[in-house]
Amino acid sequence: MLSDKGIAYLKKHEPIGCRDQFTADILKEKGIDAYFTGCLTLTLDSYKVLDSERTDNVYIVDPLYSYPRAEKTFYSPKMTVKSILNGEAFQLNKKHKHLKKFISKDLLDSAEFINQEPPSNTYSDEEKFKMAETLLNKYAKAKLVITSRIHCALPCLALGTPVIFVNGFDSFVDSCRFDGILELFNRVDVNSKTGEFSATFPLDNGMITKNTKIANLEKHHSLSSALKKTVNEKMNSLQISPSNVS
Repeated sequence: MLSDKGIAYLKKHEPIGCRDQFTADILKEKGIDAYFTGCLTLTLDSYKVLDSERTDNVYIVDPLYSYPRAEKTFYSPKMTVKSILNGEAFQLNKKHKHLKKFISKDLLDSAEFINQEPPSNTYSDEEKFKMAETLLNKYAKAKLVITSRIHCALPCLALGTPVIFVNGFDSFVDSCRFDGILELFNRVDVNSKTGEFSATFPLDNGMITKNTKIANLEKHHSLSSALKKTVNEKMNSLQISPSNVS
C-alpha cells in the first residue's frame, strides 16, 4: 500500500478516511491527506430496537480469541503439528482460566457463547450477509454483550446495546489497529501472560456478574454522524439513492 504506486493512488483519491488513528498518521507521514473516521459499523443504528424489545440475554462473543483455541489448533494436521511444536496446543485451557477471573461462574454458565468468525470457504456471500443480519438482530435485543471483537463491539455501540470490550491483545499490530477505538468502550484489559486485569468501569465484587449494569460511553456519535454525512454526500454526488444501496 505504501509503495510509490500505492502512495500515488491514495494521493489521487485523497482525503483518505482511516478506521484507526495509527493508519491516518502513517499516511500523513507519506504526505497523504488522511483523517481518522472510525468504522462504518458505527452507522448500523437502523437495526436498533425499542428498549421494550430488549431481552435478558447476555452474549459472550469470541472472548480472548487471540489465545490458543481448539478451532485453530485442530484446523488442519499442519496447524496441529505447529501448535504442538510452539506449545500452544498445551494452553487450550488458558482462555477459560483467564475469563473466570473476571466473569462470574453464574454468568459464564448462563450466557450464550457466539463464534462470529465462520470457517472460511464454507458459506456463500449471501449466506454470510444473512448470518451477519441475524447476529445484528440478536445483539440489538441483548441485555449485555461481552466481546474481544471490535466488529461486534462497534455495532453494539450503534445499536445502543451495553457492551464490554475484553482487551487481551498485546502485539504491536493489535495496538495499532485499535488506536483511537479502544477509548470508545467500557473495557476489561487483560494481561495475556498472567491473567491479571483491570476494568474501566465498576465491577460487582471484582467481577462481571448477572447483576452488572453498565451504560455505554456514547463517545462514538460524532464519528458515526460524520461517517453518515460523508457517505450520503458521496452517494448524492453519484446520484445514488440510499435505498438502492445493498
